[in-house]
Amino acid sequence: MNVRSYPEMRLADIVEFLDDMRRDLPVASRRPGPYPCFGGNGYQGTTDAYLFDEPLVLLAEDLSAYTQSGKPHALAIPGKAWVSPRIHVMRPGPRIVAESLACALEDLDLTRYASGARRNRLTRARALDIRVPVPALEVQREIAAALV
Repeated sequence: MNVRSYPEMRLADIVEFLDDMRRDLPVASRRPGPYPCFGGNGYQGTTDAYLFDEPLVLLAEDLSAYTQSGKPHALAIPGKAWVSPRIHVMRPGPRIVAESLACALEDLDLTRYASGARRNRLTRARALDIRVPVPALEVQREIAAALV
């Protein structure tokens, strides 16, 4: 399935950024629990509290940390999670499925949207302009099912 053959849309038109809801959770005050915790370097372990409880897509702000480590820079999360600053949080709108969006973002070279002399930082303003392929919803659901 070649998603690049589908019409493209800007993130600004298909997601809502929830970056204002992120909260820092220092390791010293984190208590282990059932909920995943994500931060600037991706998965940070677990915690006993959560900030979000819905399907979301996380997108790295510091792209250089991800390109150097080989970690994915976009990730769909299905539900309860804590997300610290330094990683964008996006709520998919009705035209996009979270897993399909994360897959499309992973397939893109996002460095052209990044700025900074030492680090490839992806600001929210620049992220809004990222264009991703948006297949029909049934195709997106097939992509999501294949990723599970």
